[in-house]
Amino acid sequence: MKLNEINKVIKKVSEELTNINKKYNTDINIFFEDNGSYNHVLFSQVQTPV
Repeated sequence: MKLNEINKVIKKVSEELTNINKKYNTDINIFFEDNGSYNHVLFSQVQTPV
């Protein structure tokens, strides 16, 4: 997959996460790292203590 295609997918996922965060009042984040030889995509959710 070309870097341009990867960036399009990550942008779309980020937009969807923004919608989910607003809809469900959550804080899910996406982190992307490209170190030249392989890529990392990490999803994390900050949980608020009850």
